[in-house]
Amino acid sequence: MSDYLKLKALTLKSAQDFLTLYQAIPEHEGSIVECRERGFALLERQPDFLDNRIYIGSYDEEWSLRKVLRRFIWHDRIHAKTMYRMAVKTFGADAVPNVFFMNNDSMVVLTA
Repeated sequence: MSDYLKLKALTLKSAQDFLTLYQAIPEHEGSIVECRERGFALLERQPDFLDNRIYIGSYDEEWSLRKVLRRFIWHDRIHAKTMYRMAVKTFGADAVPNVFFMNNDSMVVLTA
């Protein structure tokens, strides 16, 4: 019980710390969709944003606009998969919309 209570406290502190960090970031007012829409609007004001240049990020990782967009989609879907599974186990399949068309261990990946 002692170890459980320590880990529980750390888990709750982690959630609070994450929320504190999230709320401290100026560019997060509104929903995730609204934030991304504002980000795209700022990006699209750049005259050469479609040149798909390569930028070097942390750990010398190469980033392009295409890669950033793919990573957003991957990030959403990987977390959605976990959230969906947990929600179905907790509340039942009828209580959670299957917006990513997941079945068992896979999900449908929609492409443009």
